Amino acid sequence: MDIHHALFWGCVAVCAVAELLILRDVFAPATDVEAPAHLPRSPKAIEILWGVLPIFALVALFWDAWRALA
Repeated sequence: MDIHHALFWGCVAVCAVAELLILRDVFAPATDVEAPAHLPRSPKAIEILWGVLPIFALVALFWDAWRALA
């Protein structure tokens, strides 16, 4: 395996772990932290959208990068 493929798969792994951590925070927020009442909150559907939307961008980005490497 050459260095380009190793870097590619390393980036895929790091982005996948980061996205899983983002999704964990979106779907299972911390219950021991009380949100201040004076701060506005966005609707849960919007938070889920902004948590899931990067998945599609990352898949498209990595798909094009993989095709360029092949």
